[in-house]
This record gives sequence, structure tokens and C-alpha cells, in this order.
Amino acid sequence: MSEEIDGAAITLKLRRLWKGTLYVGITGLYSFLLGVLLFYKDFLSALLVFFLIFLVQLFRYIANDVDRLGWIMSQKDTTDKDIEARKYQKKMMILLLLLVQLSNLGIVYKIYTISNLDYTIMVVFGVVIVELLFLRIRKVNKIIDYERASYGINNYDPLIDGPSGNDTNDYLEAEELPPKTLEEKLEILKEMAKKGQISQKAYEEVRDRELIDRVMIDE
Repeated sequence: MSEEIDGAAITLKLRRLWKGTLYVGITGLYSFLLGVLLFYKDFLSALLVFFLIFLVQLFRYIANDVDRLGWIMSQKDTTDKDIEARKYQKKMMILLLLLVQLSNLGIVYKIYTISNLDYTIMVVFGVVIVELLFLRIRKVNKIIDYERASYGINNYDPLIDGPSGNDTNDYLEAEELPPKTLEEKLEILKEMAKKGQISQKAYEEVRDRELIDRVMIDE
């Protein structure tokens, strides 16, 4: 059976690939900076800058999840508790973004102390580009409902960009949802097949097996 072409699924996959491309670009910029430091300066300077870069990414990892929580709350009807949670979420986002920028300033200052002004300006320019790329990733996240970035490798994410996009939402709603029926489970598998997360053949095999088992049990 040939797979049906789903324009929406292809668009989603392309956007996930674009998100993955942005992450690769950011990784490349940071790697270039560390490589230049190792080649022209010394190991300890590169190690300190690496620590600051790691700190930036750690704060961004947390900020990504906080931002996702805010996005989830914005998709639902608000109550008084939701309004309070939203205010708290915004304060956390501001704090985390400040910590990110302070870490960026630490990177720039360290470069300034061990090199000349021209090289420092180049690093500032690189940091600005990274920030713009992260802004773009945030916009893409809201378009694709915080799906994981894709790197063109099926069923494998070699780079981590934060918890799975729907983990938080699933956790918040888990106790409210009744057990899924067979039809609902098969529908989930069908969507996974459309997105390329599993093969169409695997979906059809599971569907046929479960439907046959249901008929045999009913008899």
C-alpha cells in the first residue's frame, strides 16, 4: 500500500529540520570560537569559555521548558490560578534570560582580557548572531507546538534541545484523561506514521494485528 502524501506532515517535518539546522548553526559558531581559542590562546582560557557556554545552554534549556509552559497556558481558558501561574512564569523567563545575557557578557569579557579589541568585536558579533538564531528557534517552536528538532536521521535525535514538546502538556492532563480506546491508540500511531516517526508498514501491521485480536476475542 502506497503512503498518502500529507502536506501538513511534510511541512511539520521541514520545520523540524529547519529548527535542527538552526541548532547546528549555533553549535558550529560555538565550536569555531573554542577552536580559535585553543589554537591561538591556551587550554585554560578555552576551558573557561566552554564552561560559560555550557552555563548559557543550561539556562536556555530551562528557559525553553518555562517558555513551553507559558505557551501551554496561553492555549487554554484562564482561571485565577492560571493568571498567577502565568505571572510567575513570566518572572522566571525574565530571570533566566538575564542569567543568559550575564553569561554572554562573561564570555565577551574573558575574550577581551586575553585578546585584542578587533577579536572581541568579532565575538560580540557572533554572540548576537547566536541570540538571533535562538529567537528564530522560539518562533519555530510556537509554530510546530514545540516538537523536537529533526536532523534528518529517523527515530534518532543526536542533539538535545530540551524535553519533548508534549511531555509537560501530557503530564498536566494525564490524570484528567480516560484510558485511550483502541481506535484512539491506532489514530496516534497513524499520525506518527504520517510524521515519519514510524514506518507506514509498521503502523499497518500493528493495526491489522490488533483488529484481528479484537475480532477473535469478541467471538
